[in-house]
Amino acid sequence: MTGLDDLADKFNGGEGAYIPASSPPVPTALERLRAIRGVSFAWREGVSAGTRERELGVIAQEVESVFPEAVVTDPQSGYKLVDYAGLVAVLIEAVKELDRRVERLEAERGPVA
Repeated sequence: MTGLDDLADKFNGGEGAYIPASSPPVPTALERLRAIRGVSFAWREGVSAGTRERELGVIAQEVESVFPEAVVTDPQSGYKLVDYAGLVAVLIEAVKELDRRVERLEAERGPVA
């Protein structure tokens, strides 16, 4: 099975068939997200995963440096593939961190209009 097959299986619900033995929240999600850039890019000639001229995404190596479990390396091509669905959990925890900060600031300074 290739990395692409693994990601397709996750996307199609392969991971939802069981409940993980341990499922703590993603720690320091917001801090770790700061290491990842959102980019607009064009695929190299001969390497295309879509039909659009430009795509939006992230750099797999940057994701791998802070969330290695969200990157798969295809054994055939050597290309790194980002599990974007897996990053949703990170984004949820980062939003919660921001919400806690806002609540603390509002408690100290009053509601922000």
